[in-house]
Amino acid sequence: MSVGYGEFASAYGGGWSGRLGLVSLPACALTAPEKAECRTTTKVASANDINARTVTGTVALSAGAPTALALAATTPGESPSGSGDYAATQLSVQSTVRRRGRCSCPRSRGPCPAAVRPPL
Repeated sequence: MSVGYGEFASAYGGGWSGRLGLVSLPACALTAPEKAECRTTTKVASANDINARTVTGTVALSAGAPTALALAATTPGESPSGSGDYAATQLSVQSTVRRRGRCSCPRSRGPCPAAVRPPL
């Protein structure tokens, strides 16, 4: 099966669509998507052609049961363009600022210019 995603390939930045792949979901995803067990995904062997904006994979279908498939971000690693990765970065409340020259602190801001004061 082949799924085209050209209509929304550039909906987000960071080359996100290059991470798309096929996943299968339990049949209950079609009737009870609010249940956590119905939202578990399993990767399906697929290939993403970012130039054609399609994901293609071979899927075995069962005649007796519904099959639920979706496109999802399946690769958490580096972006296809090599511009970075999608890993979480550590946040810190401390940082250092390097500056040139001397700074005498604190500096006062002075009054707000009359032209930008809101009318009261």
